[in-house]
Amino acid sequence: MADRIEDIVLIDVRWAKPLSSPAYDDGTTEGDLRAQWTSILLSE
Repeated sequence: MADRIEDIVLIDVRWAKPLSSPAYDDGTTEGDLRAQWTSILLSE
């Protein structure tokens, strides 16, 4: 996957507000989502 990276952008974040993702509304864990998206991204 590293060979697909063309650029890296750094952004200076001065403030942020809490963010709630609908992906967790059904009880899905971070590990579940990570595994799902890793599978999707590596299959392309």
